[in-house]
Amino acid sequence: EGRALQKFLGTIRNVGLAVEPPKKSLWEAIFGEGSSFIDQMPSKVFEAFDKESYYKLTDLSKRADILNEATLSLTGITKSRAKIGNLIGAEAILYIGYQKPYTECSTENKIDAVAAGLKVAGFAASMATGKEVNTGNEPVSKPTGV
Repeated sequence: EGRALQKFLGTIRNVGLAVEPPKKSLWEAIFGEGSSFIDQMPSKVFEAFDKESYYKLTDLSKRADILNEATLSLTGITKSRAKIGNLIGAEAILYIGYQKPYTECSTENKIDAVAAGLKVAGFAASMATGKEVNTGNEPVSKPTGV
């Protein structure tokens, strides 16, 4: 969301955008082997931020020469952050990575009203007639997606 990003960055407008290349093994299971979308993911992320037009973006994948020259250990980035920022022309660096998508779907048993009604009616008929009434083998509760 653009507004959430503006709140996070405050007055910063010159942003370096580092987009992690997606792991093909993870995404091929979702999009299919050889999907061209997997290779396009980093550029699509950059385009989405670029459309916001509030920020001046620097695609850090095109500035790998500068980033490789700097030592990118955690202490190297924090101690040299102003120098790295000046070299790439950015006040902040946003690092975008990917996670495996997840769903919150589950299965739970739900009572089948028709099957339960047949069981009750069969039991009542059995009591009234004195004979066992067969109502079928339908389960009273069935798994359903939630």
